[in-house]
Amino acid sequence: MVGGRVPSFVEEQHFPGSISGKNRTNTANHIFASVYAFFKLELMKIRLNLNHYVMKAVLVTVALKTAFEKIKNSKTASNYASICVTSVI
Repeated sequence: MVGGRVPSFVEEQHFPGSISGKNRTNTANHIFASVYAFFKLELMKIRLNLNHYVMKAVLVTVALKTAFEKIKNSKTASNYASICVTSVI
């Protein structure tokens, strides 16, 4: 508190009663994006004739494969870096 008063930047971030124009725009963008994503997923579900459990399983499988590939690549890069560092020292 500055002089018994809450600074304006704290009010904007922590008190929902004092919504600035920027926060309203961010909220509207968030709502639009979430509705757009929902309809996009529904159209995909209809087009592919799959239920949401199967779609989720496919997405999780692809995400796990990608994550393991990144881990494998980073391990080989870190092993190479550690070999280079120990050979220099």
